[in-house]
Amino acid sequence: MFNFSNFFVYQALDGADGFQNTHQRQQFQSAEFSIDQVVFILESQRTYFFWMIWQQRKTLEVAIAADQV
Repeated sequence: MFNFSNFFVYQALDGADGFQNTHQRQQFQSAEFSIDQVVFILESQRTYFFWMIWQQRKTLEVAIAADQV
């Protein structure tokens, strides 16, 4: 999961062209879009990890409850 996400983060950052000449409108918009993409990727990754932790916890609770029967 990390390698896959890293690829997309690097690809998004490449679109910013090194964040150079951001005083020009087109370069600024490109950099802004790249930052938005990175934030979206990281938020998605964080949501995925919270979901996985929640799922593991629920699975563990079910397993413990089954043992107590």
